[in-house]
Amino acid sequence: MRFLRLILLSQVIASVAASNSHAALYNFLFKNSSMNIETAGPGAGVLNWNVDGVNNLGYQGFYFRVGGVGPESMVQSISAPGAVSFVQIPNVLSRLDVTYANASYSVRTVFQLTGGNPGSGYSGLSETITVKNLSGAPLDFHLFQYSDFNLFGLAGGQVSQFDFDLLGQPYKVTQTAGASHAVTEIVNASSAPVGHYEANMGGLTLASLTDGFATTLNDSALSGPPGDATFAYQWDKLLQPNDTIMISKLIVVPEPTTGSLILLALASGLVMRRRK
Repeated sequence: MRFLRLILLSQVIASVAASNSHAALYNFLFKNSSMNIETAGPGAGVLNWNVDGVNNLGYQGFYFRVGGVGPESMVQSISAPGAVSFVQIPNVLSRLDVTYANASYSVRTVFQLTGGNPGSGYSGLSETITVKNLSGAPLDFHLFQYSDFNLFGLAGGQVSQFDFDLLGQPYKVTQTAGASHAVTEIVNASSAPVGHYEANMGGLTLASLTDGFATTLNDSALSGPPGDATFAYQWDKLLQPNDTIMISKLIVVPEPTTGSLILLALASGLVMRRRK
């Protein structure tokens, strides 16, 4: 037991050393799952998500805009990665915590990967995003999440669709490939409801987030005929000085049963609350 503790401690020390070196690319590994996240540069974001040797993700990234005009930018453009903590303990914990901040606002992103047993096809990713107004004035902040999943390693033949709660809030999106419910994302925005959403095809949504103009997602709940499906969320919040937005999400491959969803949520440390 003592020998095992020493091994785990050495792995934690190694992970902290890696974070202190401000490496841009972080490699996650948990049982049957692996993932790469780039924290800086023009290609920053979640680059892949391998489950049992098959990559299910083309790209996921977070974008933002301050005010009603002007373009969106990647959150990584706010600053160099700061307050970085990366812990990689095989089959125990795979977690990255990184903050981007300037004098006016900060965006903190926390990613935690949870894998299933080899051959199970199951994997979970919890994400928590916290935006804080560091200025002394109100801040009109708009946060976007864009996801392009390529289920089973394929880009085509897929559909994304949002589900809504009793208040009309899009709390869940499911992307399917044929009859297989292959990826589900559930959102809990504790301090800001979803403002807009968009299920679309190909890179159309991403193009609107990178075209140099202000974007409002089109509130399309269905991506359309089967193809290269994508989906995106938009949160809009007038932040008072020192105010924050906190958004937590759980993404599961494939769409889980209720029991497996609870187990993955507990394993990833995410507490989800459905709005009544």
